[in-house]
Amino acid sequence: VVDANRNAVVNGIVNARYICGRAEEILPEYMNEEGGEGLGALLKYAYDNNLKIDGSFGMHVDPSIPVGQFGWRSGNLMAGAMGFKMTITGKAAHGSQPYVGHSPIDAFNEYYNFMQSLRMKYGGPFDPMVFSVGTLHAGTASNIIPPDLSFSGSFRLFNFDDGLKIKEKMIEAAQSIPAVYDCTGDLTVTGPSLCVYNDPACVELARKVVNETFGHDVNEILPLMASESFAITSKLWPGVFLRAGVRNEAMGRTALNHSECQDPDEGVLKLGCAMHMAYAMKFLTDGPDTSDRLFNGDMKEFIHKYRPNAAKFFD
Repeated sequence: VVDANRNAVVNGIVNARYICGRAEEILPEYMNEEGGEGLGALLKYAYDNNLKIDGSFGMHVDPSIPVGQFGWRSGNLMAGAMGFKMTITGKAAHGSQPYVGHSPIDAFNEYYNFMQSLRMKYGGPFDPMVFSVGTLHAGTASNIIPPDLSFSGSFRLFNFDDGLKIKEKMIEAAQSIPAVYDCTGDLTVTGPSLCVYNDPACVELARKVVNETFGHDVNEILPLMASESFAITSKLWPGVFLRAGVRNEAMGRTALNHSECQDPDEGVLKLGCAMHMAYAMKFLTDGPDTSDRLFNGDMKEFIHKYRPNAAKFFD
């Protein structure tokens, strides 16, 4: 950001105001894309220094798109996330005497079915939502009822208010359902976070930049249920988030993101850098007027509502 502003001044561009998306995996727990708190440090810097920012830009690799090409979508691009983790505590017993113990597995089974029902009961019919459990740990032997069970997962959704309703119901049921099985529940829910929204005017600018810089158009893609913290910056400062293709079938590099087989074509790195710079220069010289879509409220209230795990930077 500093270099962009300095170069803009050197080249006679007045009031250069541009913020660039940051890398997500330098410190995974601190800066991760779906729920990290590190974005709060960037927002706090902008807040303390009264930076006047007009737009935002970012991108993520995408193995479904051939390397050298970019994917885009105007409007909602990526879902918001609501993560959860829970421990259910019961009472251990031998498998031959289930009536002596209190099985956390039975309580989990009921709670899992309850979570599956939330999508149908509290999710709007025109707002996509998915739910999954990614970890589940219980027991050490097949003939022993374990004393506790832990699991974690996430909801992915586009409607923030639906996420708040589901979160409320999950918290209520975290005690009542395990209690039916003489167990207790300890639930932590993070989010929901915002979905990534691509400003239509900024999308058109990005399409023009791709065409002028690389000689081809971008690929329109379907909405994605993955999540990205760029949702916060685009809510504050209208922008566009592109998907940079890394698929190379000739080299056998086709595995999906975050899989154990992922091996992206790193030729995309120079293309990504070029796209960042080209978009920045075009935005500063011929970008859309975003003044009527900039966030003008209280930044502290905004962070507490949409990114509470980063609120410590403002408190």
